[in-house]
Amino acid sequence: MRRKVLSRPDFGLCVLLPKALWPSFSHAEGMADVLVNGAPVVVTVRSEACDCRGTGIHEHRFLSFPTGVVQKGETIGIEF
Repeated sequence: MRRKVLSRPDFGLCVLLPKALWPSFSHAEGMADVLVNGAPVVVTVRSEACDCRGTGIHEHRFLSFPTGVVQKGETIGIEF
């Protein structure tokens, strides 16, 4: 899948993980192995509670990247 890299002060460089892919990861916080543009990378799974729709608290999950792997605004290919 293709995702745009975001920059967040709390998670650093990251991509939003679609809810349909949450079962691919064992828990909301931890490490995961993925392929970024075909290269293996260990990412950190991050979670946040949010009320962005104004309908109550729900969860968003992100994959945070180590420094130097991706750049803000870059569109990457990511495989699980």
